[in-house]
Amino acid sequence: MSKNKIRNEENNNIENKEAAIDRPSAKSLILKYGISFVFASAMAILALWLRDFFTEDLPLVDKYRFLSDAFTIPGVTLICFGCLIALSNKGALSAIGYALRWTVQLLIPLSKKNNLTYHDYRERRKKVEGYFFLFHVGFLFLAVGIVFIFLFYQVY
Repeated sequence: MSKNKIRNEENNNIENKEAAIDRPSAKSLILKYGISFVFASAMAILALWLRDFFTEDLPLVDKYRFLSDAFTIPGVTLICFGCLIALSNKGALSAIGYALRWTVQLLIPLSKKNNLTYHDYRERRKKVEGYFFLFHVGFLFLAVGIVFIFLFYQVY
């Protein structure tokens, strides 16, 4: 009975180690979400600043319109970045990357000549993992933008 108990504990330890390897740490998740949130917030503030939102006394209709634009732009941008990473992971952009690399090596005389075939190039590429935070933050900003669009149409 003690041998079975030891085996069960060993199996549980192995499963816990595998789960810890697959699961990102809380610190890295907070860092990813934090950086993307700061990036999207900076884009929203920049969009508002370019329209003189902070300096002029605007009517409520214009405020809602500017706020909806300011939150929609970073939301859609982050969602598009996530889609590009997903497409790249599926190999949809591999041919373009290989062609650009081959062209640069052909045109620049001192570049490192690497005679990789397309198959070798695709095998060597690494896939990006853990990019769903872009979708989460993007949809959050897009949802705030949609709320301001509804408020705009209530006042308009």
